[in-house]
Amino acid sequence: MKKRKVSWSKIVIIVILVLMAVLVGGMYGKLVELTSQIAYLQDTTNIILTDVGGMESTIAQTLKEETGMVESYSIQVTDMNLVAKTYDVSVYLIPREYTDSTTISVFFGTLECPLTKDGYAYTGTITLPITESFDGNLTFLFADGTKKNTEVYSNYEGIQTNLEQVLSGSTESEPSYKEGVLSVKGDVIYSLSGKGQYEFDSLELVAEWNDEEVWTQNLTYIPEEDEGVSPDDVIADVFGQETTEVSEPEVIDQESIEGLSGDTPMDFTYEPEETGELRLYLRAVSTEGYRFEFDLLHANLIEEDPDNEESKLVLDETSVDYSVSYVVYDKRGGKLVLE
Repeated sequence: MKKRKVSWSKIVIIVILVLMAVLVGGMYGKLVELTSQIAYLQDTTNIILTDVGGMESTIAQTLKEETGMVESYSIQVTDMNLVAKTYDVSVYLIPREYTDSTTISVFFGTLECPLTKDGYAYTGTITLPITESFDGNLTFLFADGTKKNTEVYSNYEGIQTNLEQVLSGSTESEPSYKEGVLSVKGDVIYSLSGKGQYEFDSLELVAEWNDEEVWTQNLTYIPEEDEGVSPDDVIADVFGQETTEVSEPEVIDQESIEGLSGDTPMDFTYEPEETGELRLYLRAVSTEGYRFEFDLLHANLIEEDPDNEESKLVLDETSVDYSVSYVVYDKRGGKLVLE
């Protein structure tokens, strides 16, 4: 029997290949583990950087507040003249530090309002145009001899922003006219905000027929919880018409209203005797006498056949309009239409 010779070179090569495969496999496992560790470290680094960024922002804001030149200030609207398109504001400022020779001015854009020292505070007044908002455009100038410093307030909201955000609302209720009765039934959403400038004596839902007020619903009723009064029990006053009597809910004693929001059921009915226009709107009156009116709905009644003496009134479906119309009146009756 012939013996086969063992090829030691082949055995060595196979052993080397096996060892290399084991080595590569081990290195791959280590590489996967290392990649996972690097990804974890990267995530941890991102979290740390985010935290550091937040700390830097907080520290910067704290330093700004602590090193700012203004301790506190207020700017209040004292009068509006909507015919002249101007309004007056009073400025009250307490500086963080000052000397007897320190002078301070407030700039609304490029319009300067010099302040007069009054004890530890500085005060002043200025007339501004309503056509400019001055949003984010308020600068305080501190002067002491030849040394001057400024402080800019980018979060300042001007009169336009305040007026536009005072009153708003909406309704999806559709008017109807049947058997001589014009009605609108459904919900009205409303929002009233003093914006830190106004307080209010009243907020009402109002209906006008041919520019004559015929119906109001008071939205400032706040019934006691134990009275068990639902919003449906609060009825509107219909002028010149008979209404069903219900007990009036008790109103929580309050001198003025800073703001209200919510929704309320509406059940308006009216018996018109001729053609005309219905206007449904929200009305808020401030304690200083400014009046805000936000239109919700317009609709017209027309004659079905104008050439017929016995023609009946019908609702003009094409006239129903939910377009927003927002008007502000000053204490003199001056009018400003806000777009």
